[in-house]
Amino acid sequence: LGREGARMIDALFAQVEIWSQDATDNRVGFAAVVSCITMALAWRVRAPLVVLAVVTAGYVVAWLLGPPGGGAWIGVGIAMLVAVYSVGAHTAGWQAVAGVLGALAVALALVASDSDEADPGSYLFFLLVVGGPWLAGRAIRQHRLSERHLEARAGAAEREREESAAAAVAEERVRIARELHDVVAHAISVIV
Repeated sequence: LGREGARMIDALFAQVEIWSQDATDNRVGFAAVVSCITMALAWRVRAPLVVLAVVTAGYVVAWLLGPPGGGAWIGVGIAMLVAVYSVGAHTAGWQAVAGVLGALAVALALVASDSDEADPGSYLFFLLVVGGPWLAGRAIRQHRLSERHLEARAGAAEREREESAAAAVAEERVRIARELHDVVAHAISVIV
C-alpha cells in the first residue's frame, strides 16, 4: 500500500470510529477535525512545521469538542506523534526546537486547563509523548546526515582512487614511450 495507502486507511478507520459510535453532538465537528488532520499529514516531509501547526490546532479543537471516544481520539493522538516526529526528522536548527516547544506548550497548557488531569504524572506523560517522538526524529535525522556524509566521503575516495589510477596509467605510458624511444634510437644508431 505504501505511505499514502496507510494514511488513507488510518483516515478511514478514524471516520468509521467516529460515525459508528453512539450519537453525540460533536460528531460532525470531530469528523471534520480528523479529516483536516489526516489530510495535513500528507505534507509532513515538505512542510513539517506547518503540518505540526495544523495538527496542534486540530488537537486543541478536538480537546475543546471533547472526543467522541476511543479510536478517533487515538487517531488524533497518533497524528500528533507523527507531526512531532516529522519536525524532528525533517527540520534543522531553531525550527526543530521551536516546533517541539510550541507543541509541548500547547499540550501542557491543555493539561493545565483540565483540573482533573493536572497532576505531575500527566505533565510527565505529555512531556514524554511530545519529546519522545521528537528525539526519535532527531536521531533519525542525525543518522541520515551521517550516512549522507559517509556516502559523500566514499564517493570522493572513489573519485580520488580513479584519478590516481588514471595518473598511474598515464605515467606508465610515458615511461614505456621513453623506453621505446630509447630502444628505437639505439637501434637506429647501431644501423647508422
